[in-house]
Amino acid sequence: MRGSRRQAVGTVVVAVLACWTGCARPRTHRPPAPREDLWAGTIDTPIARYDVGKKLYLRGRYSDAVLAFTRWLAEYPKNPLEPAVLYYLARAQYNAGLKREAKATLRRLEKTYPNSDWTMFAQRDLRLPGGSDAALAAARPKR
Repeated sequence: MRGSRRQAVGTVVVAVLACWTGCARPRTHRPPAPREDLWAGTIDTPIARYDVGKKLYLRGRYSDAVLAFTRWLAEYPKNPLEPAVLYYLARAQYNAGLKREAKATLRRLEKTYPNSDWTMFAQRDLRLPGGSDAALAAARPKR
């Protein structure tokens, strides 16, 4: 009787291990929000929407961040946050593979806000020796 009991326990253990390793429910992966819903559920203020774009950028969702910051610039022209938005837009554009657009955004930041701290950050963080092809090369966020 002891042998059959051990065998039954062994069978249960093997079944549990097999199910745990192979049958475990995969983690549910939530797909990215549809682009038109990037701002859904946020307060309709420039700061809240800036935060949405910055969070997308920090999470590595560069294309979505580009869209969020571009929408922000269209909805809130000449807002005091505009230099920061332009800075992060340039970084997101570069990381999304939109290098020409990133350079144009940097030029816009430098032309429109030459004395802004964000322009200084852009010149320090996003420009490297070696010409315009090397610009923005260090724009990926540190993880």
